[in-house]
Order: sequence, then C-alpha cells, then structure tokens
Amino acid sequence: MYETIKREDFLYTDTYSAVTKYTLPPELLSETELGKFKLVDQIQLGIFLAPKSSYYYLTKDDKEIINLKGPLKGHVDHEWCLSQYHNLNKKENVSIKRNFNID
Repeated sequence: MYETIKREDFLYTDTYSAVTKYTLPPELLSETELGKFKLVDQIQLGIFLAPKSSYYYLTKDDKEIINLKGPLKGHVDHEWCLSQYHNLNKKENVSIKRNFNID
C-alpha cells in the first residue's frame, strides 16, 4: 500500500481514504478485496483543511460533499471552506444551540 500512496499524484490520505489526481488503475481497485482501494467519488475540486475532520469537495456530477467534525457541523458551506482555505488563520464567532448540557 505504501508504494502506492507515496506517489506524487496522491494529494491527501488518511487511515481509510485517499485523493489522487488521476483514477487509479483497475488492478488497485476493488469494492471488497482487502488491501485495495474502493473508488467512492471522482472530484473536480477539493479543499482538505484538516486530516479526517474538515474537508469539502465537488464531485464530477456537481454534488457537494462537506465533512466537518465538531459543533460547527451543519453550519458551514463551500464558501466558508474556500475562505478558510485562503486564510488559514481566520477566526469567526458563531452561536451554537446545544440540545443538552452535561452537569
């Protein structure tokens, strides 16, 4: 696996996923075989702000995928991701409603 993911066309990897510039050859892909990659999406634009927790991508069929962990989940859109990408030190105050409290 390392021989594959160390290539320069791998843009992002974490424990269970990878983003590449190009579609991988069929011999590296499988829906079920351990040690092979599963093709989930083909993307035209991707912004990966933090490993495993914060990313945005636009699929080739124009579907937006946003993954954000923490209290802001559901409060960001692609414009927020783009602005954060262009200014990684950007801070913003937002109000979050909690449905429960821990005493």
